[in-house]
Amino acid sequence: MGRWRSCCSMPHGSASITAMLVTTTAFILSRLAQTTCHYITVNLPGTVGEAGEFGFGLVSREGFFEFDNNLYRGCVYYNDFDRDNFWDATWRAAVAMGALSTAFGGISLIFIYFTGCVAFPGAIFKLVALMLLLAGTCDALTLIALSSSLCKDGDDCDFGAGAGMAIAASVVWFVSACIVMKIPEAAPDNEELMRGVPEEGQLEEQEEDAEAEAMEKAEKSDEPAAEVPEGPKTEE
Repeated sequence: MGRWRSCCSMPHGSASITAMLVTTTAFILSRLAQTTCHYITVNLPGTVGEAGEFGFGLVSREGFFEFDNNLYRGCVYYNDFDRDNFWDATWRAAVAMGALSTAFGGISLIFIYFTGCVAFPGAIFKLVALMLLLAGTCDALTLIALSSSLCKDGDDCDFGAGAGMAIAASVVWFVSACIVMKIPEAAPDNEELMRGVPEEGQLEEQEEDAEAEAMEKAEKSDEPAAEVPEGPKTEE
């Protein structure tokens, strides 16, 4: 599958470094989009405290919590009650798309980091590029959260920072897939180059065999041609 080289030897050249940077950026944007509680903003009248816009994320939401007899607004993870009341099939599908994006992107990112030390065949990069495309597609599909009942029941359901980062992550995933497709195959190292070169003792034996074969051919060429016996003479 791949041949181990020395650490940080970059057998595939500088393209590996570019792929690492771009893919890491995509992964960070994707995780921020999925963990923020401001994926969308919804105006929910009648909630605790002053009515206004509240943020909802894929795994957390904006809510109130009390500290030192003061009421603060911040991100809280969904509990069972929240999931029963806010999550419908569309929202659950968006959460699943986010998890798939993390899986595809995370596996691809680990592989790309290994390109700094391992020489992989070109076919492997096509598979990784496909996984990066899937990660970008899944991140884009998290936008179906905008068509969930949470947006339909609330007023003024708008894009939040999380939705914007999901779009940005999708674009960067696709860019990283193009970069990975362009990564060249690793150049052969010294060990591979020397593999076909005979050792010193073997080289001497080959030279002696070549000389003996040449002398044998020369001796054969110096031998007189064999006389062909004449047939019986016929009298006229």
